[in-house]
Amino acid sequence: MCGREYVPGKVRLHRMRRECTGPDKRYQIERKLAWAKEQAGWAGQENLLAEERQMKQLIQDCELMVEEMDLIESARRDGAQSIKVEHQERPTE
Repeated sequence: MCGREYVPGKVRLHRMRRECTGPDKRYQIERKLAWAKEQAGWAGQENLLAEERQMKQLIQDCELMVEEMDLIESARRDGAQSIKVEHQERPTE
């Protein structure tokens, strides 16, 4: 793969990113995050260092996606606000 290490978790995550772009699909990422944490713990106990490293990377990627979803939600709330500017004339002397 162009000199890059093949990481199945990353391939799945990129697929998830395409499919789960909106915050309304947050539950999918949170479920994936919980699974990855469980797998990382198991891999650590079994001394499977490569698998543990992959799961830790997947955890970081999922946490980043949750943070991105938070930003999307915040931007939507900001975009939905209406701004009202009132102009007051200054008294002239």
